[in-house]
Amino acid sequence: MLGRALKHYILVGAIFPFAGGWLLTAVVNTAIGLTLESMGVLEGDPYWWALLSTCSSLAIIASMSFLGNRLYRRGFGPASLSQWSLLVSTILFMSTLYPWIAPPLLDTLNMLEGHVQYAVRNTGEVVKMLSLPLLRWAVLPVSYVLAARILLPKTAADAVTSSENDSRGA
Repeated sequence: MLGRALKHYILVGAIFPFAGGWLLTAVVNTAIGLTLESMGVLEGDPYWWALLSTCSSLAIIASMSFLGNRLYRRGFGPASLSQWSLLVSTILFMSTLYPWIAPPLLDTLNMLEGHVQYAVRNTGEVVKMLSLPLLRWAVLPVSYVLAARILLPKTAADAVTSSENDSRGA
């Protein structure tokens, strides 16, 4: 169980999303930003550029998770992954991911704590400030698990447990 979880995490959680996904994100977001800036589109509210940048980043990193799972399946034969192995792999992924995501969220919360009156008067701005870190916090782990569940078959033990639970519920 632990061996498959570690193999899955290293390939799908560390190499593809972090090394490939974040490097590709930097290239793509820079190209998009330079293009939009040359067109004069980036003037105005910077939130919309940040939202576009975040969404493209999430799409690239999620795509890299799907690609990593495809290569995991190809490299390890009929690479089934038990629910426990996926849980361990996901916990490892989240422990690698959250140190990158937590500081902006904590900075925003600390700023809001120090400026409560501003937060009360400008709720729309507060929603904008919190939406991007929370979006990253939620979407990346969910896409990681979905990619594995869609592309990797369940183990025989998980399939039996699942069918037993289905028959009990009926």
